[in-house]
Amino acid sequence: MQYFKSKFNDIVTKNFLLLEYVKNKKSVCEIAKSLSCNPDVIILRLLRFKIHIRNKSEAKMGKIFGPQSKEHITKRVESNKKRKRLLKTLTSSFFIFQLHN
Repeated sequence: MQYFKSKFNDIVTKNFLLLEYVKNKKSVCEIAKSLSCNPDVIILRLLRFKIHIRNKSEAKMGKIFGPQSKEHITKRVESNKKRKRLLKTLTSSFFIFQLHN
């Protein structure tokens, strides 16, 4: 099958896509933006080279969305751990208080 000549033929190679899309886990839109091209170009190349295109669930895996960052999530986890310890202490204190009364 003969493909349309494009200025991206030399840039968007199978090795390039394996590195950026598979290894670095960049999205189709991120790759397209870095090359100043349409995301359809990247999708067509992924299909041509028989590289598995991630579904939405696979694409979201391991990514943090919105204003949350790693530090913010770490603080929330630590805060939840403190709450659990406090709740455990209060529960055991309440249980002891009930035994004495």
